[in-house]
Amino acid sequence: LRVSAYSFLRPKSLNGYLVGDELVSNANNTNAQLYGFRLGGPIIKNKLFYFVSGEYELATLPGNEWRPSADGIANPSKKISRTTIEDLETVHDFLLEKYGYDAGDYLNVGNLCNDNYKLLAKINWNAGHKHKIVLRYNMVRSGSDQLVNAQSSPIRAYSDRNSASAIAFANTNYSLVDLIHSITGEWNAIFSSRVSNKLIANYSYIRSKRNSHSTLFPFVDIWKDGDQYMSFGYEPFSYGTDLVNHIAEITDNVNIFLGKHTLTAGASFNYLGYQNNYRQYGLGYYRYNSLEDFLQGNNASVFALTYPYDESATMFRLDFGTGSVYLQDEWHPSERFTLNYGLRCEMPFYFNELQGNTAIETLTFKDGYKMDVGTWPESQCQLSPRVGFQWRIPKGSCSMQLRGGSGLFSGLLPFVWMNEQPSLSGMLQNMVVVTSGNVPFLSDYQMLVQQNPNLFPQQSAEQAPSKFCEVDKHFKLPQVWRNNLAFDLHLPKDFILTVEALFSKDVSAVMQRNINETEPVTTFTGSDHRDSWWITDSTNRRRIVGNYDAYLITNTRKGYKYSLSIQLNKKFSHGIFAMAAYTYSVSKNVTDNFGTSSSSRWKNNVAVNSLNDEILGHSAYAVPHLVLGALSWRIEEAKHLAFTISFIYRGSAQNRYSFVYANDMNGDGNASDLLSRLMQTICCLFHRKQ
Repeated sequence: LRVSAYSFLRPKSLNGYLVGDELVSNANNTNAQLYGFRLGGPIIKNKLFYFVSGEYELATLPGNEWRPSADGIANPSKKISRTTIEDLETVHDFLLEKYGYDAGDYLNVGNLCNDNYKLLAKINWNAGHKHKIVLRYNMVRSGSDQLVNAQSSPIRAYSDRNSASAIAFANTNYSLVDLIHSITGEWNAIFSSRVSNKLIANYSYIRSKRNSHSTLFPFVDIWKDGDQYMSFGYEPFSYGTDLVNHIAEITDNVNIFLGKHTLTAGASFNYLGYQNNYRQYGLGYYRYNSLEDFLQGNNASVFALTYPYDESATMFRLDFGTGSVYLQDEWHPSERFTLNYGLRCEMPFYFNELQGNTAIETLTFKDGYKMDVGTWPESQCQLSPRVGFQWRIPKGSCSMQLRGGSGLFSGLLPFVWMNEQPSLSGMLQNMVVVTSGNVPFLSDYQMLVQQNPNLFPQQSAEQAPSKFCEVDKHFKLPQVWRNNLAFDLHLPKDFILTVEALFSKDVSAVMQRNINETEPVTTFTGSDHRDSWWITDSTNRRRIVGNYDAYLITNTRKGYKYSLSIQLNKKFSHGIFAMAAYTYSVSKNVTDNFGTSSSSRWKNNVAVNSLNDEILGHSAYAVPHLVLGALSWRIEEAKHLAFTISFIYRGSAQNRYSFVYANDMNGDGNASDLLSRLMQTICCLFHRKQ
């Protein structure tokens, strides 16, 4: 039996709190603790073994750093908002007195807490010399507190809900709770001196849901002077949100050894079952142009609600699958050269029959396009050929290895994105958005629906919902073309130098378009000739008059990435190891796909003209300059005791950003406009909107 226990602690005293001469607000509120154990040993000597490990991690992070002001004057450098303590107190007391609703704190909002538990249990069975079986169980339970969504709403605000312009009450925050159970079985068999087999089967149960400290109450944004000022209520995207995944996978690989050739033939199938309940503005969303409008009971300027036709049936059930077959040859024409080449075929499967919505099917979009939310894309086999090599070149006291490869690689789309097609079709639930200012405030959305049957249809397909989505009928899974070339040089004195270059090109990346957006009506005059949608009102922004947003999830071939890295490492005597590395990289794409919904992923982009334009920008996930350094010292005492002391340095240039107007400059209904056409080029030096 072998047992070990460990802990990693990062107390508040280890945090830095100064940047130059500036004091970092709440820096000392961050701390982290991790505790773990491992134990293992034989059940039957040389035959059956077990291993168990567990971890508990707790981290505390600063919550909302913005504080209200006493005089209504914002001070961004000190994280003071223009929202006054007096106004917050007035609203807090008003909600308690009239509705019995506690909006939460607004002065001492506290810290955010993240915690997780992990458990791993494994059994290894040597069932003879030619058969080995492994059973493994994993469990993860995690929870993380989150601040309220920053801006998302039917008509996006210019400022965040916690910012120099606004403050959100504490009960608008929410927490993410994730639970994972996974069991995997693996069988390795040797059938003969030339044939071996590996069979892997896995089942995973994954559940992600949201919790809130708020009692049931609509979410309310209050504006002042045309921008965000105050928010309270149940977080608009959290009510009832619950995603359950059932994932099963089986993979079988057969290896055939034929002298200088090793053939690998295999097949794999993944089943993905989703049960999803997602209702944007599920308790109602209200926006008021002023605090007085809300307190005096005036109608909201913007209203939104997603409601089910049947309260007992709010979960969508979807089933997908992906199958693949592949063949590879590893060829050793000489002792120094290895060549790998192969072909993989992958195909998605859509198992559910969907309900169409005739109200959507009658709508006509650009170039006569009509949406069909009742059918899935056609399943297509995607071929992925690949080739790679490794060449060892001896040269005097040095030796060099040259390696590289090229190939197409396909990945899985988060199928929960595709869930939007049936969930927004208006057949199980309906979304209504009103911007005409004729909806009164009611804290009970069910009563509101019952009292306004003309505004809220009671049966599906009576009218098209305010937002709907279709997956392109020719949609393909994400695929990239990747290439790399590298050499490893063993230098005198045991130095190893590695230089590597990588390049990848999108073949079928994922993007979305709002196909109900109309063409611009004019262009600006002066030095900025961007397109404009401004006329007398906002109805010209959509081809079909009304609050319809029609999103098409489709593919784009634009996007690429390249990088160059150099690394030098050396092993010294007495257990000392040192490494230094530098990587330069560039990554551009059409969209980073921020968000769980197509509308969020579309609106979170920035552009000079339409967000439908396929304009390349730097990826938010790229790190253009990365410097790594490591120095470690392993100290061995006696026969069973060793210590390792390591110093690690990581330096990088991050936090790209764009210069964006604070309002809807071009009138397309989105506050996502770059400052100028020149900025669209300069944006390549920075990141998209943060």
